[in-house]
This record gives sequence, C-alpha cells and structure tokens, in this order.
Amino acid sequence: MKKKIASLFLAGLLTMMASAAMAYEPGQRTYHILGSYLNSDFHPVHLVVEQTVNLKGLVKAEQYNKLSEAERKIVNRTEYNEANGMVSERNIKINGEGKVTQDITRFTKDGKWYSVDRVYKTYDEIPAIRDGMRPFAENFVGWFAKTPEAGVDEATGLDYDRMIMGMRTLTFYYEKDTLNWVSYQIGAMPVFKVLEMSDKVDVDKCFEVPTEGYKRYPDNVMRSAADRSFVGAKGRKRK
Repeated sequence: MKKKIASLFLAGLLTMMASAAMAYEPGQRTYHILGSYLNSDFHPVHLVVEQTVNLKGLVKAEQYNKLSEAERKIVNRTEYNEANGMVSERNIKINGEGKVTQDITRFTKDGKWYSVDRVYKTYDEIPAIRDGMRPFAENFVGWFAKTPEAGVDEATGLDYDRMIMGMRTLTFYYEKDTLNWVSYQIGAMPVFKVLEMSDKVDVDKCFEVPTEGYKRYPDNVMRSAADRSFVGAKGRKRK
C-alpha cells in the first residue's frame, strides 16, 4: 500500500503546510484523509460508514406500496479495521423494521482469508489470495489520475472534492472550511456517512475466528472473489 498512496500522502502533506494561508485546494483534504488518517502502513485504521437505501422514489409507487415495512428500507453498515498488515471488513444489513438480516466479517490473517457469519453462525477459511482484501484507502487510488474538482454542495452546504473517472464520479464531503470528513458518494448512489474514524483497533476481537457454536460452511461470495483474483494473477482457476 505504501507505494500506491505515497504520492497522495506527499501531496496532502505539502498542501496542508499551506492551508493556514489559503483555502483548501481541490483534492487537498481527500489526499490527506487517504494518505494519512486512513493509511494503515503508518498506524491502525478503524472506520465505520453507513448507507441508507430507501426504495421510495427508486421504484414505482404501486410497487413501493406493496412492500412491507421491512422491505422498504435497507441500512448498510460497514466497519473496516486494519492493523499489522491484516485487513478486516464487517458488513451489516438492517431492514426497515430494525432487524439485522446480514452480519458477515471477512478478513486476512496468518496467510488465510476468513469469513464469519454472525447471523447463521458459520465460518469459512481459504488460502489468502493476492488482492483478496485490500485496505480501504487503496480502493480509491485509481480515481486520482486527474486533478479532483472542488465546490460546495447547494443542498447540504458541505464542501466537496470530486474525482471523475470516465462517466463515474466519487465525491468526498467535508464540513465547510474544515478537515472534518462527513461522508462520501459514488455516482448518484445514496451517500455513505462516516460514523467513526480512529487509529484504535481491537485486534483480538476484529480478527477472531469463533469456534463455539459455529460450523464450517463455504462462503461462496468469498470463494468466487478468490477464484477471480487467482485467474487474474495466474491465468487459470484456483484448485
């Protein structure tokens, strides 16, 4: 990860030195967030984001009216933890009635890729695959091929840095005239709100493989991703 985001961190550091004398430059805050706060090469990273998807307005009115309260809204909460070269991603889905319908953690540890399903009490493990789990910040490096745009969102009053890749956009939002990162958005999808961000990671808890009451069961999502990664790296399917 160091090589991939070193330039981002450097750019962020240089522009930060000038911040007292001038307004934030386009991309300056985002360079700093990804290259410093969220760079697990320098310190542990703990990040929790949440996205709320309300189907009202996304489907036809007659379709929406036929949905139950549980089906009308989905909350996607993702918790990232990175420490000592290990990467963990916990995905939780909550329906419109507040019920947790999915709670899956996938992480790399000791040369293996693990999956833990807390709803169905199952786990799975396979040999670690190149690029199987990537640090959060590394997912956004490719967006910086061009200089970001900056502006103020009229609806919320938040400042933003906007990265453009072809027809796609990635937008990071900040409290006006501050470094306080509050959310990000990919295209026109619902925003991901930043709930927690720190350098404190409970390694024992976040990278634990439970055994009491859990059964081994294949995680097809993890295994399919591993197969795709292996094909890309070797040109043939993993055995």
